[in-house]
Amino acid sequence: MWPGMGRPSTACACFRHAGLIAALLGLLASACGGPSTSTKPTTPNPSPPVVYSFAGLNTSENAAQVGGLRATITWTVEPVIVPGYSVSTWIALAVATPGQGVSNQIAQIGWIETEPGQPHLFWEWGTSTSDIHKQIGKAVEPGIPLHVEVDLDRSGGITFFADDESTGTAAIPWVPTAIGAFAETHTTTEYLPGSSSHPEMLNGFQEQVAGKWVPYAGSELTTSPQFRVKVSSDNSVLIWDVRQPT
Repeated sequence: MWPGMGRPSTACACFRHAGLIAALLGLLASACGGPSTSTKPTTPNPSPPVVYSFAGLNTSENAAQVGGLRATITWTVEPVIVPGYSVSTWIALAVATPGQGVSNQIAQIGWIETEPGQPHLFWEWGTSTSDIHKQIGKAVEPGIPLHVEVDLDRSGGITFFADDESTGTAAIPWVPTAIGAFAETHTTTEYLPGSSSHPEMLNGFQEQVAGKWVPYAGSELTTSPQFRVKVSSDNSVLIWDVRQPT
């Protein structure tokens, strides 16, 4: 999803594996042998609402002319995951929708974790809420750099790469209006990977313009007061969550 700064989405069954906890009815027998009575049904515990939150960089400058993005992602501090939801970090080309919620017109690749301690490579593309394609790839590990790349040709052909190997192709009917990289959570109780002392890092973040790879330049964006983003002097992108222990 590309950040749209819109209203949070509400939870629905398609977004998580965990369902509502069923209400339990019990019969309690009285100690003196009198008639048993039923307790009131307990209130179901709802899954927390989906709230998309982001930390990273984005720009619209020359987005329509960009032919690709690439970066190396490294993290050592594990995210905090709510089972059935996810935390991810990715680079992407997208059509931004300011003020209208997250955008599904996106081509992205990075890593995703939906179960604690089990991060995987993923790549995704889409045109609308009813036309989204997500692929889960190999297992990846904290501390081991993950090199990712997404290329776009003028006919709308997309090629995804991970560690210099092609992982898949796609075709998109839209022209990008935004490019960037983000770490993403889906509930307010999830933590990004990275702490202030050991942030997640994106190194070698580049965009391809007129057939040449040049350093990416974008604006810092966070949608949560707990998230931090910093671009270091060597152009590395540092991302962390202030709630993570240092």
